[in-house]
Amino acid sequence: MIDLRASPRATALLRGGAWRRVEHYDLCSGSEGYSSASLLSIGEAHVSSADDALITMLLREVIALEGWGPRSLEDLDSEDFVRFVLGEGYIADPTGWSTTEAEFWRSYSEIVAGIRRGPAFRLLHNGAAMGDVELLRRAEIVAVRCFAERWNEYQALLELADGWAYFSWGTSV
Repeated sequence: MIDLRASPRATALLRGGAWRRVEHYDLCSGSEGYSSASLLSIGEAHVSSADDALITMLLREVIALEGWGPRSLEDLDSEDFVRFVLGEGYIADPTGWSTTEAEFWRSYSEIVAGIRRGPAFRLLHNGAAMGDVELLRRAEIVAVRCFAERWNEYQALLELADGWAYFSWGTSV
């Protein structure tokens, strides 16, 4: 079970610079139906646990989407951050549940295929446009923890062979 508040280093992670090591990919469809998704990843060389990886990747996502800057992070503590990500829906169900790699891959593939069919599909890496590539390989996935699996929202933390990834998708309906 992931517990965002349980990471003993949570506040240090929030104020430290590990979030700069997160690779951030945005898949944008240009339509309301599939809208957009984010895939974030960080290697095991930069964080030591799934809790730390999730906090670090969520911080990177919040910085990208909310426009937080260095001043926003100075006084941030883990309780405030957890309250924010839960309140804003960055994590729908804080306890989550385990699912199989096959179940995740089926949902992920359907979502990404829908986004790629969008009228104005584009892929961004750390904010810069890039060519279409496969971002994730099924064989790299070791374990999956879902936080949302609804008709219009999907969130999952992936343990990979060499780190972690966080996949988040939602429609704009």
